[in-house]
Amino acid sequence: MLYDFAGRGVAQLAARLVRDQEVPGSSPGAPSLPNHFMRLHVLVQGTVQGVGYRWFARKSALDLEIRGWVRNLPSGEVELEIEGDSNRLQELLRILKEEHPYAGVSSIQSKEIPDSRPYHTFEVRT
Repeated sequence: MLYDFAGRGVAQLAARLVRDQEVPGSSPGAPSLPNHFMRLHVLVQGTVQGVGYRWFARKSALDLEIRGWVRNLPSGEVELEIEGDSNRLQELLRILKEEHPYAGVSSIQSKEIPDSRPYHTFEVRT
């Protein structure tokens, strides 16, 4: 499923994040520990190159203990592959959309992908 943080699919992502955290026999919406681990492929569109966006993404990811990578694409988009706790991934997507002081993010699309080998850090790729 594709999630577009410009407005489409957000409700489905939120519902899934809540569902994935429910403990059987508990009230709906009650979080379980640990939270759901997942890996996402992310495309960020807008004014996101030439403004330090990849380094911002790296610092934000490391602060949230998220692993993976980020790189610029020839199309002008920024691509990420990120893995970690689903709540932290959701928070990173929010930060990437709203908090860079010079970027103008028009949309963020993310898709859950199968995890293969785990990442050990977060790197900026060229």
